[in-house]
Amino acid sequence: MAQFGIRGALGVGRSHRGRRDYWDVFGYPDPRNQSAEDYELRARVQPEARIITEAPVRATWKRPPIIRDTGRADGDDPTQFEQDVQQLLDGSTEDRDPNAERAGLNTYWSWADRAQRPVQYGLLFTGYRDGRKMSQPVNANNINGPDDIAYCNVFSQSDVTNWAVAGDFDKGEPARDGIERPDKPILYEITFETSKPDGSIDEDKRIVHYSRLQHIIERPDRSEYLGEGCLEPILHALIDFEKVRGSSAEAHYGNVDRKFIGMGSEEGSLGSDREEVIEQFDEQMREMTDGMRTTAYGENLDIKEISGESVDPSPLLDSLYDTLAGVSQQPQRIMKGSERGELASSQDESNWLSRMSERQEQVAAKRFVIPTIDDYIAYGAVAEPEGGPSGYLVNWRSLFELTDLEKAEMTHTLSQALKNIHDTVAMGADEEAAYRAVGLSPPDADGERGSGRFDRDMAYNIDEDDPEVQAAFDAIQSTNEGQTDD
Repeated sequence: MAQFGIRGALGVGRSHRGRRDYWDVFGYPDPRNQSAEDYELRARVQPEARIITEAPVRATWKRPPIIRDTGRADGDDPTQFEQDVQQLLDGSTEDRDPNAERAGLNTYWSWADRAQRPVQYGLLFTGYRDGRKMSQPVNANNINGPDDIAYCNVFSQSDVTNWAVAGDFDKGEPARDGIERPDKPILYEITFETSKPDGSIDEDKRIVHYSRLQHIIERPDRSEYLGEGCLEPILHALIDFEKVRGSSAEAHYGNVDRKFIGMGSEEGSLGSDREEVIEQFDEQMREMTDGMRTTAYGENLDIKEISGESVDPSPLLDSLYDTLAGVSQQPQRIMKGSERGELASSQDESNWLSRMSERQEQVAAKRFVIPTIDDYIAYGAVAEPEGGPSGYLVNWRSLFELTDLEKAEMTHTLSQALKNIHDTVAMGADEEAAYRAVGLSPPDADGERGSGRFDRDMAYNIDEDDPEVQAAFDAIQSTNEGQTDD
């Protein structure tokens, strides 16, 4: 993965002038020797690695982005650009194969995000109906809207065998299609996989032109084409998780799976056939170790039970979770994969959602959405916005949502507030002031009482110096005291 300086010179993982190698003692691999497949497998099979890889992806793409044409005035019908983009987001292209179904573009973006996170980069491939081979540049003259996007596909770093740069970097030679791309990939050799009914996979290596791909990285490292995977900084901590959990499970299994050994009770008790007796015991020991045998037999023996000692791994695991939470900036509640496993404070939740909102703006929009839509506009797959080629905005729906408990509490609070309003008005308080005193919208101008909608601005900007509001407060307080006395 990402290249480091000479480890010995930096002293990373070494002491005693380099004679002691902590990584070797602790069984840590050198991150430089880990392949993309190593990180992808870890992200697939290790729970902590999987959650760290996928949790930001799920939060980021929970809802598709809202892509708005800046040339459309408020209240006008959606422009052709907006309709084309929405068609791709919905996955509702009128495919020329009536039996084919294509997922929405938001789904492909999320898959590409999942593919790139544990490694250095990922690729989003678009299959255009342009009449050319994959190895050739996209022919925009043959593309007339979203229906000419046949399908999309997602590839990880491990699917790429090689790539060819645009030209000689020292000479700055241009790419063959005329676009200056010195030292940037122009052709990729990618392994396409086709699943068979028996579960096996056929692999086919193909050459693909860069114009058909989005090259995606989240954290640029050495260049705009090679990044740092999310698991690389925490690789050794993830290995510690395996050690702690595995050793604890093995110790527990050793206690449950009781084993015994026989020892000679006194010198010479094994008799003249000592070698044969030892061989028999050796065979029985192997059966206990490798099979289901739990006892060994013999004469003149003291039988002793062999068992391990169970150790509670919780303190060590909690310490490791603290490390992962600090590096990944994910609350422990999310990393442990359970709403009940570790209750996060509302501030933790707010911080997490704020980071995910920022990720939507800085990563999802800039590295996924905008490059893809720009290409589709340039090739004619979607109409040009009325605001110009770049005349569109990428917005996101709020990630902040109330939990079921918070919704229930708000409903209860609202119903209690409405009851208090009714009681205070019945006692002669000003109705509008009573509404404003509890942060609710007052009745409509036509006198309709409505549902008493919560008004956040009003709730946080109550004028407590307003005599009518203060009178309503006093009336509500006296009403509540009366209810308490009852």
